[in-house]
Amino acid sequence: MAVTAQASHTGRLLRYDPASGRTDELATGMWFANGVALAPDESYAVVAETLHARLLRVWLRGPKARRNTALAPAQPLAAQGRGAVQTRKY
Repeated sequence: MAVTAQASHTGRLLRYDPASGRTDELATGMWFANGVALAPDESYAVVAETLHARLLRVWLRGPKARRNTALAPAQPLAAQGRGAVQTRKY
């Protein structure tokens, strides 16, 4: 876990289009991003950012597209986003 030990913020959210083979970078600079869930209307994705123990909302379309905002404030010893994803309370 060199990324964790170095406290690197190299996490990215990527979108892959199998039809074209193209990969787009939607968000960068996340601190050990290790979980993602798509909103029911697909307008944003929720990314679990482990080293900051928070959830980020990355907007996928509209005027905020490709920007991210904290969806849930930092929580000590967070469960890496699993609770929010399982209950769909995001």
